[in-house]
Amino acid sequence: MRGFDMQNYSPHNPWYNWQPADDGTTDSAIKWYHESTKGQGIVTFFWHWFSPFGGSLRTSTFYTNYTDFDVSKAVQANTAEYNATIRDIDAISVQLKKLQASKIPVLWRPLHEAGGKWFWWGAKTSTAATSLYRIMFERLTGFHGINNLVWAWSTP
Repeated sequence: MRGFDMQNYSPHNPWYNWQPADDGTTDSAIKWYHESTKGQGIVTFFWHWFSPFGGSLRTSTFYTNYTDFDVSKAVQANTAEYNATIRDIDAISVQLKKLQASKIPVLWRPLHEAGGKWFWWGAKTSTAATSLYRIMFERLTGFHGINNLVWAWSTP
């Protein structure tokens, strides 16, 4: 088993002047799975999701204390927060589709540790965090047709 992070593919990346950065993580996962394990390994991805907007350059905006992004607004259709959230999920779908095209099942653990308040996705209510998880699930599976993910929820 080898774990990877979608972090740098976040569209609002504070370490790359608010742009996503293809740091080769997806390609590394594909190579590891096919070459190192001959298709017998387990690939797991989580996502230190930089907040869809807000925060300051050179700060880790997935932490609540570095952004004012409001997850409770992100789960309300037609808000600026919702639209930015969908943009980010769509961006991550590009990477997940590469893994699917390479026939790699992925243990997908988005919104990890949402029971804590230290990440923006868990900073409000549990209702907001679970709503965000459902929105992500529907967007990735229904809209994008991604079917190689084993979904994990890792919080109370």
